[in-house]
Amino acid sequence: MHHLITRLTAVFIAGTLLTACAPDTGTVSDAPDPEGSPSAGVVFADGAASGAINEIHPPYGNLDTVFTEADLNRIGLAQGDRFQVEANGNTLEVTWATTYEDVPEGSGVAFLNWEDKLRIARNHASAAETLGVTEEDIITIRPLAGSVD
Repeated sequence: MHHLITRLTAVFIAGTLLTACAPDTGTVSDAPDPEGSPSAGVVFADGAASGAINEIHPPYGNLDTVFTEADLNRIGLAQGDRFQVEANGNTLEVTWATTYEDVPEGSGVAFLNWEDKLRIARNHASAAETLGVTEEDIITIRPLAGSVD
């Protein structure tokens, strides 16, 4: 019995080493690079992008969304541009900045949060109240005419 366990252990170790040292077949590396790919759940149409709100942060009403920088770039936005957020018949004009203080008090601001997802907020006001949204609602972002180079 001891010899059987020893042989099985040796076969297992050898198999593990062979698998670890096997040449790459390319199945993973041939997959498209996810950087620059649209986020799951984001829909693009008519120069705009629509996606869900992942989380609303009380008491401030900041919206963490599914959008990434690649999604914004795909509709022609770059940091510093202004865009419109639409939900439930309401709109909010937003500047893609780096922090809340980059815009005047009460103004809309957006930046990438620690998860590299778009946060939409108002400086010292509630974006959630302005847009009348709750978590998992769908919002649409679109460039403002004349704000994109």
